[in-house]
Amino acid sequence: MHERKHAYETRDAGAWGKHVADKCSFVEAGGRLTTKDEFSSMEGFVGYKMSVEVSDIRATEFGATILLTYREKETRDFGTQRSVGNYLDTETYASTDSEWKLVAFTENLITPEPAIKKLDPRLYDRLIGTYEASKDATFTVTREGDKLFGRYSGEPKAELLSASKSRFFVRGDTASYVFVSDKTGRIIAHIYRAEGVVIRYTKRVE
Repeated sequence: MHERKHAYETRDAGAWGKHVADKCSFVEAGGRLTTKDEFSSMEGFVGYKMSVEVSDIRATEFGATILLTYREKETRDFGTQRSVGNYLDTETYASTDSEWKLVAFTENLITPEPAIKKLDPRLYDRLIGTYEASKDATFTVTREGDKLFGRYSGEPKAELLSASKSRFFVRGDTASYVFVSDKTGRIIAHIYRAEGVVIRYTKRVE
């Protein structure tokens, strides 16, 4: 894997291809599907220099197949400008003719977490309560000291971190937890947003 990554950095398509099966499939972070031939052209490597840093590598062997997961940091330098992307990648290798070759690759973008906005914990009190999307689908908000927690029915509770007075997030989760107020400032609903999913929970009147 490291040899293939180095070949990718240096745009050595021949060295990169030696580690990849002819029928390998690629799923890029934006959902684009490509083949070995399309991916190995490396035509997108124009106008910048790239470096790749891999960490947290985990491998699991299943007979003649190995599943590899790892975190990848890609840094691209466009002159004096720098762009950094963080990904969680999954690779599948198969033993072919006594050689291990990549047969499938999936890339997932790790979305940067919002900056935490410090709020007066007393503002949390108006958020406390139970919100309902249906009879059984609920979201319960509680306060423990200076911390706010949310729990969806059937799931463990998680600390809600404030990105603003109305928008919160959970560490390690790409979802956005939004609270909706009426014209008087009273909290009337909670909206869960994640990867195209939007679910509204109406605050239960206690």
